[in-house]
Amino acid sequence: MTEPTPLDPERRARLVAAKLAALVAAREGEARREPGTFPSGATLLEGDRAWVLLDEPSDRSAGGVMLWAARAGVGSVDVLIDSDVDGALAGDLARRLGWFGGRARLWTVAAGEGWQAVEPGPIPPVLPAPDGVETLVELLVANGCEVVTEQGVVRGERLGLEVARVEEHPEGYRLETGVGRFDREVGAMVRAELSAADSLGAVLQIVDRVRHPGAPPHPVRDLCRERWVRVAIERDPGQIGLMSLEPVETTVPRPNLRDPHPALGIGTRSDGQRVVVACTVGVDVDLLPLAEDTRRRVAPDAPLLLVHPEGSALPAAALAAAEWLAERPEVLAVPTPWVAPEA
Repeated sequence: MTEPTPLDPERRARLVAAKLAALVAAREGEARREPGTFPSGATLLEGDRAWVLLDEPSDRSAGGVMLWAARAGVGSVDVLIDSDVDGALAGDLARRLGWFGGRARLWTVAAGEGWQAVEPGPIPPVLPAPDGVETLVELLVANGCEVVTEQGVVRGERLGLEVARVEEHPEGYRLETGVGRFDREVGAMVRAELSAADSLGAVLQIVDRVRHPGAPPHPVRDLCRERWVRVAIERDPGQIGLMSLEPVETTVPRPNLRDPHPALGIGTRSDGQRVVVACTVGVDVDLLPLAEDTRRRVAPDAPLLLVHPEGSALPAAALAAAEWLAERPEVLAVPTPWVAPEA
């Protein structure tokens, strides 16, 4: 059987735009509306109302929608997805869009069924570290690694970059070393004869040569910079008016080491007030919905603080979208940790 020929991107975009126009006209009536483009989707504008059709929704769609809506200066946005989209994904998107003051709503659409409002899904629980990994955690700490647990997986990081993780094997838990999955897999063969401590030391030696304050640009230096900012605040929380800062995992797992992903933490001020801190670098489209979603899970009564390194200010659209949150977050800049301090 011959495989169907995929539509070229331009033609697919036209079809998605036509579909959105027809859906909105069927519900709202005919009117003059301005069509627009959106990554893997289409948009419509009518005054301060907007509609977005997501052709290929993902975990990060909520942030893109809110940044677009902020740039467009609209007062509300209805987001449409096909009814066959995975229910868990739809519920997660509805929840994250819902944090923006009720001004963003998610609907599923299907031929002959009209629009169906999507109920927000539950916030995913935090999974603890497994039992029986204490010795490996001690090894990570002894070698100067930051130890973080996310989605129940214990990781060792150096200045926010993952250099090892604890994996379960038939014979028990084992420390796998390397920067990223590919490096861990290769390392399992290349460093197979080394002890866990020696293998970790070999990886750290390589990382430390290129990832330190004042190091020139390098792929390893420039990975996971949001986490490097978080580490700098953990070591000196006073720079943002805190007594302490502890890392917390986001409600959506970090997809990889390359793409931007906020690094979250929960801190305490001198008066005992808790603060949720979201560290970010450059343009991260999912910063606001993901930071707010995580705040609602770990400390819903705590204010949200967005922290970025000096010289890497938040985009204007992100600041505009922040106005839609129930409580506008505070924004602070901190010294850039990968820049060597002046003598």
